[in-house]
Amino acid sequence: MLENTNFVVMKLTLKILNWVFMISLGTEILLHIYNPFIRKNAIETYELFPNKSYTIKGIPNTIDMENDITISTNSLGFRGNEPNEKQTNRIICMGSSTTECPYLTDGTDWPTQLFKTLEKKDEHIWLNNAGTAGLISSKYLKFFKTNVLPLKPRFVILMCGLDNIKLAPIEETPIEELTLSERTYQFLQIPKTISAILFGQHIPRPQDMLYHQALDLKTNPTLEMSDSAILQRIAREQPMLELYKNNLQQLADACKANQIKLILVSQAILFGDEKDVVTNIDLGTLKTGAINGKAKSLLLKQYNKTSFDIATENKLPFINVSARLPKDSRFFYDGYHFTKEGAEFVSEIIYDEIKDLVTK
Repeated sequence: MLENTNFVVMKLTLKILNWVFMISLGTEILLHIYNPFIRKNAIETYELFPNKSYTIKGIPNTIDMENDITISTNSLGFRGNEPNEKQTNRIICMGSSTTECPYLTDGTDWPTQLFKTLEKKDEHIWLNNAGTAGLISSKYLKFFKTNVLPLKPRFVILMCGLDNIKLAPIEETPIEELTLSERTYQFLQIPKTISAILFGQHIPRPQDMLYHQALDLKTNPTLEMSDSAILQRIAREQPMLELYKNNLQQLADACKANQIKLILVSQAILFGDEKDVVTNIDLGTLKTGAINGKAKSLLLKQYNKTSFDIATENKLPFINVSARLPKDSRFFYDGYHFTKEGAEFVSEIIYDEIKDLVTK
């Protein structure tokens, strides 16, 4: 009797395990096809979302933005007008969220403001904002080949560097150098999805929350760092700077091979070893992540210098927005992303540099 009971229990257990396996396999397959819980567009695939429009309402005034903003994309998944056969002078602005301007309402992001000014000078110009939040240098070439090259633009304007600072080396490690467990984790969707839900990395609807946090200079924590600590942090960044340079060179080569003029733009942030024009608060001691504003500014200067080096070596235009945009809190709502006024200033800086280059 006991043997029969054990047999029944074993049979039932195997049946349950079989069902668990089948359900897990089905779930894994479905999550590979579509996973609404992970920010794939900013982490892995940089997926674009064509013909989408949403409105974020009731934004706190402390963020120094409009209370209600509307974000729309065209059939390409970019911000801007649909392609027009008559507008043959095509320009694409590439970059991460500082190009995308995800919390500036339609028409006020700097690429669109730049287009509005340029089209007055050349009616054949068509410019789109292809900025994609989180776009890092290792993905520039793939993004360019997949989303930009088919449009056959004459120019690509790339604002770059900032998003590479926060990377840990593992994020740039070739897959063949990863351990078996690391490869398995990268491939499987269920563990990553569970982790995303448990630790708050899931992606809500954009109209339900703001990802960027407002920066209140008066209440923001401060962090003192010795010059030695800052130099050590910069030294640890050197391997990543080499990767960044190699990735940028690949993009420059791809543009050249396709008769596209690449225009590099330095990145500007509020943080730096000086005081805010408006509040007179020391921007160098403000805490930003694990370091302070002075360290973050010096790290970004390393990336901007690398962009300048690539531009010089390849005889490409380089626009130093970082040097021309004042350390003024009216231009940044979180220390990194532009306010409407900041985006307007950036568009004016870029226009001043390229108006004779890109217009016919």
